[in-house]
Amino acid sequence: MDKNFWPPILALAIPLLALLIPIAYIVFRFVLQSRKAQLMHETLRHFAQLGQPIPPELLQQEPPSAALTTPTPEQKAERVASLLRKAVLAMCSGLGLGLVVYWVNLDNGEFNGFHGWAWGLLPFILGLGWLFLWVAESRQLRHEQALARGETD
Repeated sequence: MDKNFWPPILALAIPLLALLIPIAYIVFRFVLQSRKAQLMHETLRHFAQLGQPIPPELLQQEPPSAALTTPTPEQKAERVASLLRKAVLAMCSGLGLGLVVYWVNLDNGEFNGFHGWAWGLLPFILGLGWLFLWVAESRQLRHEQALARGETD
C-alpha cells in the first residue's frame, strides 16, 4: 500500500466525522423524544380502550424550562457575569491562537507568508461581541436595580 494513501483520506474523514457528531446527536435526541411521545400515546390509548380513568400525572406537561421562566435578579447578575467571563476567555484564546500560529510560521525572524494567524480573529471577534453584550446587559441590569430601589435617573 502506498504511503501517501492515508493522509488524503484522513484529511477528508476527520472534518466529516467532526460534522457528523452534532448531527448524530440531534437525530438521536429526536428519535428518543419521538419514541417517548409514542409510548405516552400508546399508554393513553390503552387506558381509553379499557375504559379506565386516565391518571392526571400522565396528562401533565413537563415543567417549563428555565429559559421560559422569568429570571430572578441573582440569575440575571450571574448571566451578565458569565458574559464577561466568556468574552475574556474568547478574546484571550483568539489572541493566543493568532500569536502562536504567527510565531510558528516565522523563519529566522521573517514571516514566511502563511496567514493562518487570522484564524485567531474568529474567537477574538466573538469575544468582542460578548463584551458588547456584557456592556449592554450590565447597563440594563443596573437600570433595573435602580428602578427596584425606587431611584430615578
